[in-house]
Amino acid sequence: MTTASNGRVPAAGRLTGELPAIPGVDESLDPRMADPGLYRAGRLRAWWSKALDPVELSSSRSQWTWRPAVALAIWYIAAGSLWIVLSSLLVADSDSATPEIVKGLGFVVVTGGLLGALLLQYGERARRSADRLRQLIESAGDLTFRYRIWPTVGFEYISSDVEQWMGLRADDYYEQPDIFVRHVHPDDRLRFSQMLASADSREPVLIRWVGPDGRVFHSMIDVRAVVDRQGRVVAIDGRIRDVTDLRLDRAESAVEAAALDRLVRGEDVTRAIEEACGDLVELMGVEIAAVGLPSPDGSIDLFCAAGDTQVLDGIRLRWDEGPLAEGPTGRCVREREPVVMSTTAPGFSAWRHLVRDSGATACLAIPIIRHDRVIATLTLWSRFGNPFDPRNVDRFDRIARRLGLVLAELVDHRTSNGDGATGRARAAAPAAPSLDVRGALDDGRIEPWWQPQVDAEGRIVALEMLIRLRGDDGEIVAPNVVIPAAEALGLMPAVGRATRSLAVEQAVPWLEAGLDRICVNASVGELMSPGFVDHLKDLVNRHDVRPAQIEIELVETAPLEAAAQRVLYRLVDQGFRLAVDDYGSGWASLSHLSRLPARVIKVDRVFIRDVVDSARAHALVKSTIDLGRTLDLVTVAEGVETAAQAALLIELGCDLMQGFLFSPPAAGSHIDAMLRSDDRPFWPIIASSVRPTATARPG
Repeated sequence: MTTASNGRVPAAGRLTGELPAIPGVDESLDPRMADPGLYRAGRLRAWWSKALDPVELSSSRSQWTWRPAVALAIWYIAAGSLWIVLSSLLVADSDSATPEIVKGLGFVVVTGGLLGALLLQYGERARRSADRLRQLIESAGDLTFRYRIWPTVGFEYISSDVEQWMGLRADDYYEQPDIFVRHVHPDDRLRFSQMLASADSREPVLIRWVGPDGRVFHSMIDVRAVVDRQGRVVAIDGRIRDVTDLRLDRAESAVEAAALDRLVRGEDVTRAIEEACGDLVELMGVEIAAVGLPSPDGSIDLFCAAGDTQVLDGIRLRWDEGPLAEGPTGRCVREREPVVMSTTAPGFSAWRHLVRDSGATACLAIPIIRHDRVIATLTLWSRFGNPFDPRNVDRFDRIARRLGLVLAELVDHRTSNGDGATGRARAAAPAAPSLDVRGALDDGRIEPWWQPQVDAEGRIVALEMLIRLRGDDGEIVAPNVVIPAAEALGLMPAVGRATRSLAVEQAVPWLEAGLDRICVNASVGELMSPGFVDHLKDLVNRHDVRPAQIEIELVETAPLEAAAQRVLYRLVDQGFRLAVDDYGSGWASLSHLSRLPARVIKVDRVFIRDVVDSARAHALVKSTIDLGRTLDLVTVAEGVETAAQAALLIELGCDLMQGFLFSPPAAGSHIDAMLRSDDRPFWPIIASSVRPTATARPG
């Protein structure tokens, strides 16, 4: 058995296929690795010890085995017979030798049979007594076990319900008894080893366990020593009670009560939230708890954190649509609901690349909403699998609402008293940013970013252009900040014209290399601005681009009037393509589609998000795709984030897909490298596993 550098060894020298390594956890730190002091390497083969203590349970059927009793009886008969024969040979010349041998052998056989029957009866009664006790314990939902430690090491019995707890069958524990020790959470290993060393617990001990999937659950375990006739501890009987829900419910109540108590006492907001984060780490079984404040520039400022906070040093959080925003914290701000992400889940490659080196395996982010706006985020990190099941998500969501009271009420209280809040507390409710849109326009700091649209074979068919503004400090400002600021200043037509000019100029080599088209957004207000159509015509003529290679996506900012419809028909007459964005939401309805000369409809991300799990969303998406096929329209699914969504959309016959599964919005240099290389880190393998049921219409 090879000892690891940290003094631990893999129990029995293996991590089996039935017990896969926890993603993101170094094998030498795996909590399911055995401490050499807890596991006796090797198996002693002392058959005589079983004869001295013949009553035991079968290792697979929870029944007493008859073999030790029969073996002891045979041993007695053989030894007695041998003695009778040898002693009789000494008097072989006597006429009475043969009758004496017969009588002696008969006596040995009879007494041996009686001894075997007595042992069988004794063992049967012991088995029934043990079974009744175990059934009584297991009827309450607890697990029982007997773990033999001398002269052999292994389970003599373990409840079959262990599979519901750990995900492994009872037979797995019989075959590999070291697995049991490898499940103990590292923080509880010392307490567990002390309990095993004493082979007795005066009161139940709280022990946490880590399942093969990394799920952590809490238990109360008490053990009793089993001794042989010589007073040696030969086995341990134990009972395990699952107290995960009870403990977490109590912890939730404690965290909420402490948060409300700090609210009543009027503590400093920073200290109150820091203590609440500390309570979450201490009581709720997570490694990191952090509260962040969304800023209008698209970033998320770290307000306070507790636990192993150095993990957060290399992670920059954003809530806009840039590559850094595909993580759970950014998504929860945009989607306004809790988001759970695991480093082993498909997609979101940029986020997984950022956090994988930190050792984190799963993350839960919850938006803290007050007065219909996200004022903060609660982000929780785990280093052992993904413990954020739906029940735990609900618990943390309730706690986040209490923290919202602490943040909002304390800030309001301090402000109303004229004290003012701390600088960070004020950031919880930021005012609208004062962006220098005109300066950015003059300095050329408004840029086109791109997001690919791919077909069922993974080919990039089109690129959608998205507006980004680069601040004086180099930070990228999200479009949901830039566009309202530009519209408020009346600069949206100028901003749109500038980005479209840059986009067409940048896309020329891509179009020459085989890209079908680029897609540029336009609002109804821009359509009505003077010279809109002439500017587009001038762009395609100047760069020698065909109008059919430019697709105008009509975004929802106002209802479509007759004058705007006439502009759209002029564009189509000139050869430009028209797409209706966010079809199925807002004004982009069937009635408007019937009056527009559109070639493309884009299914809103709201429906795509639930298409796999919701029958209603599935039906709506399917009907939209069928409608597009009937009207000879190209359908594009927005917001595709998982391989399951992509597979289902291909099965339904969707023509193109767009979303973070393939690539987040990225600068032109990144897209250029992607188009020139076959190595695309954001790409799932689509065509190898799914074949489209309908012929796609990429054109």
